[in-house]
Amino acid sequence: MKTKLLILFCLILFSISAQTIHDIDWKVGSLSPDTDKIIARGDIVRWTWKDTAPHTVTNAFGSTDTFDSGSHTELNYQYSRT
Repeated sequence: MKTKLLILFCLILFSISAQTIHDIDWKVGSLSPDTDKIIARGDIVRWTWKDTAPHTVTNAFGSTDTFDSGSHTELNYQYSRT
């Protein structure tokens, strides 16, 4: 019985702390209200290129967290960041 309760507790704990994936379609002129999201620590943000114009995803200037997707032009290319 204790083992079953421990397994149930672990499953509940895992479901509470599960990551959320935030998808953003990235294309020329794509900045819109739906790109304003609240991202919790551990969530995943996934950008998908929706045209063939060169795009990059880069940290804000002065940010302590640095990242850069590099410039890509492939349609449906995806870059994600946790």
